[in-house]
Amino acid sequence: MGQQRLLDSLRVAIMFTNVIRNYMGTDYHPIHVEISGKPERVVDYQDFFGCNITWNAPMTRVWIDIAILETGNECVFNVTKPMLLSNLQLDDLLNMPQPQDFAKVMYEMVNYNRYYDRPSIHFVAEKLQLSTQQLSRRLHNYGLNFTSITSYVLCNVAIKYMLEGMDIKKIASLLGYQNVQSFSKAFQRYRGVTPTQYQQRLLERAR
Repeated sequence: MGQQRLLDSLRVAIMFTNVIRNYMGTDYHPIHVEISGKPERVVDYQDFFGCNITWNAPMTRVWIDIAILETGNECVFNVTKPMLLSNLQLDDLLNMPQPQDFAKVMYEMVNYNRYYDRPSIHFVAEKLQLSTQQLSRRLHNYGLNFTSITSYVLCNVAIKYMLEGMDIKKIASLLGYQNVQSFSKAFQRYRGVTPTQYQQRLLERAR
């Protein structure tokens, strides 16, 4: 759950910063950022945000100069996503991966792998031209492991299928789980509720 919270916190802070940079320019930096959790390798995130970061904060915050609210910009915001965003739709707004964002690169590689078979560290390592040991060490340096990223990706894909109205049993099969029980246990570990409960909440929000 702690790793999930960290990844969600980083994704939201990165999204917000990228939206501001869409209007203010790519060299814009927030005043201060607060992130829930702390990765082992913090330098890449410090370079991205370009400001001081408070790690292990109780909530995610991005502090900006209020003066930017007075700045005009003729840029058209073309995103036509609904205001109620799922985790997968939120990923669409991140405009990632960037070469220095290893976690996001891994996310995309695992997602790519699932089109061929259940995600495997051997498959991803080969595509990245690394040995499995090298990939595992690199993941460890970022406070990650292959199992957690795979589960994270599959949970987000499951949510996409839920939004399409797909049956839970079919979702479990498409994601390579041997049975619904295994899928439900993995999903609940990352989302705190069962797939059926999560899908019910989505239906209630859509009413």
